[in-house]
Amino acid sequence: MAERQPHVSSVAISRAYAFSLTGMGEAERLQGDWVSASCFQTLGVKPVAGRDFTMEDDQFGAGPVALISAGLWKRKFGAAQGVVGRSITLDGRGYTIVGVMPASLNLRVSSFRAGDVYVPISDE
Repeated sequence: MAERQPHVSSVAISRAYAFSLTGMGEAERLQGDWVSASCFQTLGVKPVAGRDFTMEDDQFGAGPVALISAGLWKRKFGAAQGVVGRSITLDGRGYTIVGVMPASLNLRVSSFRAGDVYVPISDE
């Protein structure tokens, strides 16, 4: 009888980082993560607005994009429906917002804590 072997269908990585948000009033320190494009899909988390990262977003030379938290969306953008496609400046670099993550994002994974912003790890 053949033994059943565990199957891994997707792997994701993330690394915590503190970004500096500028150009929206007083500069602000944001907690965030550099993440692989597959991170939220692997974890089964979908944006509440816009889209998740694609594999193309996580390629060297891709245009800089970001996912923001629902908290940042409310605090800095007044929960405006037109936030997707707008730009934010993190560490002096412009990023296009492609999606908003749900307020309920709390993965309870020891190495991951919900932050304000997520950026593809290829931009690191």
